[in-house]
Amino acid sequence: MAEYLVVFWILAAGLAAGAEPVTAKVSVIECRGSVKPCSELDLRLRPGERFLDVRVAAGDEVKSNSPLAEIIDGEAWARLAELQAQRRVRHELKSKESRLDQLEEELKAQVQLWKEVEPDSAERRVADLREKRDELKEQVELLRLQAGNPKEGTNDAKQALALTIDTQISKLEAQLASPAVCAPFDGRVVYCASNFARLSAGETVLVFWSTNVFVRADILQHQLALVAKGCRAEISLDFSSEKPVPATVNRIEDQPGQSSGETSPTFGIELSPVENPVWLKPGMRVSVRIYPKPQETNATQK
Repeated sequence: MAEYLVVFWILAAGLAAGAEPVTAKVSVIECRGSVKPCSELDLRLRPGERFLDVRVAAGDEVKSNSPLAEIIDGEAWARLAELQAQRRVRHELKSKESRLDQLEEELKAQVQLWKEVEPDSAERRVADLREKRDELKEQVELLRLQAGNPKEGTNDAKQALALTIDTQISKLEAQLASPAVCAPFDGRVVYCASNFARLSAGETVLVFWSTNVFVRADILQHQLALVAKGCRAEISLDFSSEKPVPATVNRIEDQPGQSSGETSPTFGIELSPVENPVWLKPGMRVSVRIYPKPQETNATQK
């Protein structure tokens, strides 16, 4: 008993004299983490869209650019029909404007000739021609209203607008010719709705996660000073014979997360595996070993 009291007295005396406590060197930090996808696609139905078919099922491994689903874009079809109608109106307008110009020239040339050669029928023939011209004028004005093309518009402006309409039509036709939605990256389908034909706008049809993953883990506040971006780490699966995957710390959150019962706040970190083995899949819980950055010793020995 006396020996314990002597040791306690020596330690207390050292602290009272201002000596710093000896800090044990930490060689590894162990924690738990969750595997998450680097990229994610949440395919939802947009307003005006209707799904024709889903080409995949939950659990399927899919390569980039492979089809996931086929959709009908109702809004795009409606816009295409509208543009095609505008183009037809403009073609008809151009034809009738040309015919109207011909009638105006015909009137100027024929009126005096008819009065000299056939005075008896000239008045009736001129009236008939003017009636045709006026009827054609009404048709042209109506088409101009439908085409949104005022009379005073220049030929250059009309041609530019026609070219814009043709360009939009070409783009929409190319878009609608291939209704398939393709995978933007290699990955796995983790959810697929069974009643996709009845889904409404905004509802999820399928969720697609990338093959490339990262691990998110939590460390305690007192461990924060030991970890830096670039620190080596290892990721392993519990009770598995798989070889641990080397990784590096690539992000450290500067704000503490929600407490999980620990007395010290926790901080999130993200680790990138050097490689992506087939067994490392999003949603898994894994063990993480982080090798701290080199520390300068602050121990004072007397």
